[in-house]
Amino acid sequence: MARHGGLRRVKDFEIIRSAEQLRSLAREQRLEILRHAAEEPMTATMVARKIGRRVNQIHYHVQQLFEQGLLEEVTDARRERKDERYYRAAARQFLVDPGMTGSDDPISFSFRQSVEVSALHARRRLLELDLSRIAHRVVSDALQARKDDRVLVVFAPTALELVEALVVELEALGAEARTRIWSRNVILQTLERHTPESLANHPFIHPGLSDGLDAVVFVMSSIPQGAPPSPEQRKKLPLLLDAVTQWQRSLVDRGVRSLELALPHRGEFEGGWMTPEEAIDTYWRSLDSDPGMLRRLGIDLLEVLRSNTRWSLSDERGTNLELDIEPDSLHVGDGVISREDISERKTADALPAGVIASIPRIGSGTGRLCADYTYLGGRHYYDVSLDIEDGRIASLVAREHGDELLAAIRAESGDPDLLSCVSIGINPGGQGLTGRPSLDAIFSGVVNITFGNNEVDGGSVRSTLTLNLPSSVMTLRAGSHTVVAEGVLQAGTADGLL
Repeated sequence: MARHGGLRRVKDFEIIRSAEQLRSLAREQRLEILRHAAEEPMTATMVARKIGRRVNQIHYHVQQLFEQGLLEEVTDARRERKDERYYRAAARQFLVDPGMTGSDDPISFSFRQSVEVSALHARRRLLELDLSRIAHRVVSDALQARKDDRVLVVFAPTALELVEALVVELEALGAEARTRIWSRNVILQTLERHTPESLANHPFIHPGLSDGLDAVVFVMSSIPQGAPPSPEQRKKLPLLLDAVTQWQRSLVDRGVRSLELALPHRGEFEGGWMTPEEAIDTYWRSLDSDPGMLRRLGIDLLEVLRSNTRWSLSDERGTNLELDIEPDSLHVGDGVISREDISERKTADALPAGVIASIPRIGSGTGRLCADYTYLGGRHYYDVSLDIEDGRIASLVAREHGDELLAAIRAESGDPDLLSCVSIGINPGGQGLTGRPSLDAIFSGVVNITFGNNEVDGGSVRSTLTLNLPSSVMTLRAGSHTVVAEGVLQAGTADGLL
């Protein structure tokens, strides 16, 4: 991914984390340059004319800002000479990390977390998103809730405003709304309070909230919260995660409808193919896709896929993977849990939606897989290549830190290295990759390979890890039919497939 190049939207803000960057801002002329360059791409000559300064002075200041990453070079259609260089501010606002002043790490961490939350709310206001309308979409369209339904909303604290809208919508419908906070702080304090023995019998959700449920909505966010777990807490974490898994499995056994809504935040998209703001906008746009359209497209493709369960994946980077799909596992994730879905025991879905999901036969999958990236433990790993033998990861390399990624996978419990799901994105709301695997997986033509836990999709692979590897350039053939050609979804009817 090149730092400079095509014109992208200006970031809302950037956090200054080095003394060199801070020093480069300590001149009024440079602040003026950044203010004008945030409005539109400009050459040094244009900036000099705008603020009434000599061109040679401005050239020097522009170069200093560029070297510190506060200005970015961009292409511009107005360029008249080959030697013209257009620049744009890296962000509209620059904030100084308090950690630079010698403050304690918790203070700096809390500051960055507050900025992330504020940025999410600010972006929502700029987009003029109506939380009431989103809540209606979740309750009435996706869950298809009815009067007297008992619905539990499990949520992260940063999702409170949307949760409030969901509660209002449920109560207006005549349903009973129950709520439960689930956050890193709750997890760590639970681990601290309990012994391994008591955790073994500790319910994820108290029976008073869980009994008699008709539906559950998970409104989650991966915005960092609290300190990482201590070594002692980490040892007990699998016991708590097992309680979560058992409870989710009980929802399936009881036929309880469950919907996951994972809210975005900037940290997931840093270093991605677009600005965090563009990625967040893409998230909300994808959330608004017509579920009826997604359903129709998915059903047309299922007709071909169910009768051709020998799949081959390839691309120009070296992917050459063959696998067998369980035909009964194929289903469309359109973001709606319909009565038909419930009758087929497909009671879980997610928003934004738009995938055809499948479960490979256990032990199936041999060859090489190349993916654009994956995201684990708060870090992006790019250009990931895996050798797969009998459905398991045999070796892994990445552009950087591949050994670290492989060690992290093998440190998880269960079967984190087992091929567990293959999905095809059908949502037209996204163009390009955002850097968030679960979001990119729904975009039209993206093929996503999952390792680790697949119980939410109705599979039997259990793990404390779910690892997604999306590819935007894959070719997928089902039998003799080309379903995706170099990242482009083929026609949405059986007759239209090559």
